[in-house]
Amino acid sequence: MVLVTIENKKIKVNSGITLNDIINPLENNLYKDVIAAYIDNNITDLYYIINRDVNIKLIYKDDDQALDIIRHSCAHLLAHAIKLLYTDVNTVIGPTIKDGFYYDFCIKDTLKINDFNKIEEKMKQLIKENIPLEKHTVSYDNALEIFKDNIYKINIIKNIKSTESITYYKQKDFIDLCKGPHVPNTKYLSYFKLLKVSGAYWKGNSKNKMLQRVYGTAWNSKNKLNEYIIYINEIKKKDHRKIGLDLDLFHFQKESPGTIFWHNKGWDIYTNIIEYLRNILIKNNYYEVNTPIMLNSILFKRSGHIDKFNENIFKFNDIILKPMNCPCHIQIFNNKIRSYKDLPLRLFEFGLCSRNELSGSLYGLMRLKNFVQDDAHIFCTEEQIYSETVNFIILLKKIYLKFNFKKIIVQLSKRPENKIGDAALWSKAENILENILINLNMKYKISNEGAFYGPKLEFILTDNIGREWQCGTIQVDFFTSKKLKARYIDKNGKIINPIILHRAILGSIERFIGILLEETYGYFPFWLFPVQIIIISISDMNTNYINYINNIYSVLKSKFKVKLDLTSKNIQHKIKKYILEKIPYIIIIGYKEMKTNTISIKQLDGNNINNISLYVFINKILKNKE
Repeated sequence: MVLVTIENKKIKVNSGITLNDIINPLENNLYKDVIAAYIDNNITDLYYIINRDVNIKLIYKDDDQALDIIRHSCAHLLAHAIKLLYTDVNTVIGPTIKDGFYYDFCIKDTLKINDFNKIEEKMKQLIKENIPLEKHTVSYDNALEIFKDNIYKINIIKNIKSTESITYYKQKDFIDLCKGPHVPNTKYLSYFKLLKVSGAYWKGNSKNKMLQRVYGTAWNSKNKLNEYIIYINEIKKKDHRKIGLDLDLFHFQKESPGTIFWHNKGWDIYTNIIEYLRNILIKNNYYEVNTPIMLNSILFKRSGHIDKFNENIFKFNDIILKPMNCPCHIQIFNNKIRSYKDLPLRLFEFGLCSRNELSGSLYGLMRLKNFVQDDAHIFCTEEQIYSETVNFIILLKKIYLKFNFKKIIVQLSKRPENKIGDAALWSKAENILENILINLNMKYKISNEGAFYGPKLEFILTDNIGREWQCGTIQVDFFTSKKLKARYIDKNGKIINPIILHRAILGSIERFIGILLEETYGYFPFWLFPVQIIIISISDMNTNYINYINNIYSVLKSKFKVKLDLTSKNIQHKIKKYILEKIPYIIIIGYKEMKTNTISIKQLDGNNINNISLYVFINKILKNKE
């Protein structure tokens, strides 16, 4: 007999019994809708065999902890349905992701969104059958025999130690290699929706076969599913790719995947952001530099980046396209003998980087093969880390406010599993960053997702529908300067390796514009609009009328980004056109305005102003320019 403690209630049971055997007799009472449990703080399903005294905390279907289990089980349900509907199918993997799941298939037929209704109906039929998801444990050799007809499962099994036992799950006649945990029965999977299908390489390697990946979402209630469907429909409406096309900002072409064709107005936004950042960084004692986009790979081998990012680097024999800027900035630091009097030295670059991203991961401006980072590296002493980081945070907040981002989540990312360098230096760097956050009274989360060369602070923007975007970062690096032989002479004449603070505020400029488009729906901060004012005529032309309009145009053009439309098109046609183009101020001038020496304005926010003095109008909006 063993002693089982279930939520402070002690029960004696026979050794070898499963948790399911304990729960089943009680299912219609206190323990109804239990789908999994924590056993001594480790999550497991109800097939866990109890052979010792344990503490059990139950997980019910309505608990937040249940969602990951429901979604993983729904991935199996999807695979089961696909196997029943299609021939010549190899199931591959089906993990959970944020808010959902996906499953990869090697399948002869090409799956399309139009097929989703049929697939979902089959999944619903399987749910109604209340099929148990049964866990089975087999030996390594037995697993090879069971999955002998599936080359992908065989590959996974062969990467497991032959001495380990292997688990699979069975629901009716469908089996899938899996560690679990899963729900006990398909009846818990009612609230799901298939979302999209795309291509994906096996193991993310473009040398492998292209698979078909079906994405879905699953929830533990109908209300939560409906809320999520509303949420993703809102995201679709705000898709920056559609807004970019509607506003004539940029486009993409299949002939150049992962790169952007910037149009005039889009490029105006892009260069305005660059110029704003350039000016504010120079005022904060940064020095702008520019480094090559093609370099010998030896630099990145020495720095450790090749080992870490090898699959995402464009290579041409020994030449690579620059994937990041830090080794290049170190070369500028190394180009002359440096003294402690030169520190801190702040180098910034709008550096073009190239990453060999998989085609399936490319996503508009958000994930590209070519992008520009607002990258900077601060070479400093250990004593300067604190003040430089504090000054960076102050600058970052000021810049985010310029773009109307006010809610910032901060994350302290400590040492990852794969890291370089001495543990004591990692602890020192982590403690410095944490003390800064504490002293600035900043709330923060903690993760173990630091860079391989040092811990970092991550600054995450939250948009108006609750999505989080990691943009800014500052990383404390005690190690790379040694690898690339960056040195300076301290006040005692000793040769010292500087500390390097890797920092960015917007991150990828392209990605930030994508975030800004979806956050504002194209209603940018006033200073960033590519056209701030359009002047349109309303009456037939004569010399005095044209002169009046041109005088107004000349005055405004000296202060704002202004266009003039004197075409003979219908006034309502013009107004509609420029509202769709999201121009903040449409100035309408007719004979009435000319006679009263005024202008009339239609504003993007829907408020109209009639017969206002030009200079009153200018004073009204000048404060919005900065």
